[in-house]
Amino acid sequence: MPKQEMDNKTTNDYLREILRSQKRSERMQRTRVMTQIITSAVALALVAALVIWLIPQVKPVVNQINELTVTVNELAANTNSLVMELNAADLGGTVEDARDAISSASTSMESAVEAITKVDFEGLNKAVEDLGKVVGALANIPLFGGGR
Repeated sequence: MPKQEMDNKTTNDYLREILRSQKRSERMQRTRVMTQIITSAVALALVAALVIWLIPQVKPVVNQINELTVTVNELAANTNSLVMELNAADLGGTVEDARDAISSASTSMESAVEAITKVDFEGLNKAVEDLGKVVGALANIPLFGGGR
């Protein structure tokens, strides 16, 4: 065989090998893209499930906070009323009015403290902790920049 035919054969072999390698790379690229799509879908499903699970957990706490806000607003109104009464009162009746206003404010404060003690902080802490675990797990997914 002449040298040029040998070189052509070797060149053809190299070209075939390059073509096989390129096809392998394309298959791997398609596999990588499909893996990313599946990972994204799973992550989205996890986030949706977390949100669906977390909403009922947080709703009672939000309701308790709303009740507490109403109580605090009542306390503020009573305190404002007390200040207005003190400004308008004469010195003789001021002490008696102050006692009544302080008693009323004390009752409102007791209601506010009662509302605060009813807030389920353990449930809220548990929900936050569970959310932290899920977000931590999601952070390790390569799609979200983790696992590099």
